[in-house]
Amino acid sequence: MKQFKDMVPVDPREGSNIECYRYMGSHWMESLQNAELKLADVNEFNDIFDGRGGCVNELRHEAIIEILASQISDNFNFNKEKALANLKKKLQIPKQVIDAATEVVRQSIHDRQMAGELKVICFAKPENRDSDALMWSHYANHWKGVRLGFSLLYDIHKEIDFKELTTPYILEPIKYSAIRPTLDLSLLTSLVNDPIYIDFFRKAIITKSIEWSYEAEWRLLVDRVRAVKRFVNNKLMFFWKFHPLLLKTID
Repeated sequence: MKQFKDMVPVDPREGSNIECYRYMGSHWMESLQNAELKLADVNEFNDIFDGRGGCVNELRHEAIIEILASQISDNFNFNKEKALANLKKKLQIPKQVIDAATEVVRQSIHDRQMAGELKVICFAKPENRDSDALMWSHYANHWKGVRLGFSLLYDIHKEIDFKELTTPYILEPIKYSAIRPTLDLSLLTSLVNDPIYIDFFRKAIITKSIEWSYEAEWRLLVDRVRAVKRFVNNKLMFFWKFHPLLLKTID
């Protein structure tokens, strides 16, 4: 478990500090007062292709049975392992069911449903003054807002946890590509713990169109269960709590 005493530059294979910025056009005073940043839903991304991937081929028989077993377990309070064993012995799945199940998964990926429990904050690390100027114009209310500079601990694909000081998070650099990640459904045996599905999900959530590369974005990911929650104007909002030591500059 990482502590603040560990937050010094170290070997990149183990972790490192990333200096990045959050550009804000409004509500920045509340963010500073509360030491919190609002978390966004993946469906709030400003690029329609952001967080989406593509699918090829059909689901395998095993994957569909696993889905059915999960549904039986959830809806009828039935042991999933028993349901799975019974279905494997007895069930022959017709082609139209395979087609329907495949379409459901494709649609859920298109609608970003796979990231439903995930909340996000987008930081930037502009490489030059021109890119920084674009960020001020696009995200800081045409230079009327602020730029908050953070030093965030990055540990590849691992959750950073400071106990009570900061909401646990995963920090990931965005990959810019003209090609979206593609999932071969025929390789899956499950939609829960299948390593191929997990790898596709991770790639999809951190891949953006190459046109956005000037942002040099780093994406902070938080499980909604662990986020700070409260109602604002009768709407449930999610926030990332940060320790003041993480905030380095206010411009």
